[in-house]
Amino acid sequence: KLIPTQIGSDTDWSDVSAAPQHTVGLKIDGTLWSWGSDVHGQLGADGQMGPDGSTVPIQEVTKSSEWVAVDAGNGFTVAIKTDGSLWAWGSNSYGQLGNGTTEDRDTPSRTVLGSWSAIAADNHTVAIKSDGTLWAWGYNSKGQLGDGSTSNKSSPVQIGSDTAGEYHNDWVRIAAGGYHTVALK
Repeated sequence: KLIPTQIGSDTDWSDVSAAPQHTVGLKIDGTLWSWGSDVHGQLGADGQMGPDGSTVPIQEVTKSSEWVAVDAGNGFTVAIKTDGSLWAWGSNSYGQLGNGTTEDRDTPSRTVLGSWSAIAADNHTVAIKSDGTLWAWGYNSKGQLGDGSTSNKSSPVQIGSDTAGEYHNDWVRIAAGGYHTVALK
């Protein structure tokens, strides 16, 4: 469509993120919904949708109401629950799920330990831990992870050594682009 079009009639959305193949959204009640292609399992539907996915929002398979943040990456999804745990699912060809492998997952799986406060995704994932440290993993052909290399990482690597402290020099906002990352202290 060439004009903005409302998706359904619900008025209780709190956050939304779009990627080339799919869209994810959070509702005020903490439930996570997704629609679009499911070719890599990025909808979190346990393979029930087939590669064509869904043209309407569907709730992820665990039916959890504990989600507080979500971001759609290129063929994958990352999300944070109320307890600070980080979950990921979908394409993992570059290690962007952060679980130490390159195997795709079609259901939400807690893949990275620790307590997290913010996430951003594209072909890689960047996240802020609750202690203010900055971490990244996944595709890194142009150095977008910020670790001084151009090697893909399938597990989180800390970027820099800054943490929350006396002068509050901790990381507070992040964004991931196709070949870059930006972060705000």
